[in-house]
Order: sequence, then C-alpha cells, then structure tokens
Amino acid sequence: MPQPKHFTIEHKEDVFIISPLGSIGALDSEAIRDEWADVLARLEMADVRRAVIDLNSLEYFGSIVLELIVVLWKRLSSKRGSLAICNVSPVGLEILQAAKFETIWPIVPGLPEAIDAVRDEP
Repeated sequence: MPQPKHFTIEHKEDVFIISPLGSIGALDSEAIRDEWADVLARLEMADVRRAVIDLNSLEYFGSIVLELIVVLWKRLSSKRGSLAICNVSPVGLEILQAAKFETIWPIVPGLPEAIDAVRDEP
C-alpha cells in the first residue's frame, strides 16, 4: 500500500481514527478520492463499525471533505456502525453546522470524547 499523502489511520482497540494530513482541497480531488477509496478498503477488510474523524490538522475544509464523511457514514451505517468527529476548528464547525451534520453525528472537542461517543452508540 502506498504511503498516505492525505490521511492517516490508526486504531484504538475497536475504533479506527482517520486523520486528514494538512490541507485537502479541490485541486487534488482525484488523488484524495483514490486514497479515500484505499482508506475505505482497509476499514472494510477490518470489518470496522466504529470510526472517528479527527480534523485537528484542518483549519478549513470544503465540499470534498463533507463528501468523504458522508461516504464513510454510509459504509458504517450499512453495518449499524457509528461515527464521531472531533478537534474541529471554529471555521470547520461552522461548515459542519451549515451542512446540519451535527444532527447526524456527535461533534466533540477531543479524541477521547469521540472514542467514548462511538462506543456509546448502540
């Protein structure tokens, strides 16, 4: 598997943590989508049902990140899984709230809270 350019994945027991690496923009959208497909394949092989997206490294993001989150959620929800988002910048929180994502998934301050949130979901 090639070295990640846009995302890292780690796991803490039964929770996969996906973290974007720096700026994710439309200029590199094809490469981002290709790498996201690799991320999803890894999650599928591991039969992941709990995931956290840690947005700590993104001050701002656009529609491509929203799209990737929705794709992940669809995969998880088909397995009755859970998702939480953490470490969102103030601007990022405005973007997520404008998309009404806070009504779908927990958006919490930090990683420990996000891990707890996905484990608390049925």
